[in-house]
Amino acid sequence: MHLKGADGLRAADDASGTSDPYVMLRFAGQKYWKSSQVAPRTLSPRWDERMQMEGTLGEFVGGPLEIKVLDKD
Repeated sequence: MHLKGADGLRAADDASGTSDPYVMLRFAGQKYWKSSQVAPRTLSPRWDERMQMEGTLGEFVGGPLEIKVLDKD
C-alpha cells in the first residue's frame, strides 16, 4: 500500500488553524489497523509511506479498504 497524501483537510486546532493528521487503515475483516506517521501542522499532508498489508489477493480485491484520517491531539 502506498499512502501518498491528502488535500483540503479541516483544521482540528482552532488556535493555529491547522491539524496534525495521520491515517489509520485496514482492509475489511482484518483485525489490526496500520498507522501512518503524524504530519505536523498541515492541512495538506504528504506522507509518501509504503505499508505492507498481510492477506490474500482475494481479500484485497473483494473487500473494502477502511481509511480514517485523525488528528494527533
